[in-house]
Amino acid sequence: MGVLIEGPEDGRLIIHGVGLHGLTEPARELDLGNSGTSMRLMTGLLSAQEFKSRLVGDESLSSRPMRRVTVPLLEMGQTFGQRLTELRP
Repeated sequence: MGVLIEGPEDGRLIIHGVGLHGLTEPARELDLGNSGTSMRLMTGLLSAQEFKSRLVGDESLSSRPMRRVTVPLLEMGQTFGQRLTELRP
């Protein structure tokens, strides 16, 4: 998504920020594994972008409720793809 990440070196990463609108469209879907925190944070962050993104996760993540995140975003005018359900965006 256009973010430069250096490392790991001595157990550390250096992430060079690009600002809110400096991100670029991902080349493929973003697999968040079993990370509900990542799903919720990335949903909010990516909803503010001009490009489309697809977030996926494992079976467990895909069965978790996401309405706490999606409903406020919908009320602010965001749109989601055809898979908008109570589970994930």
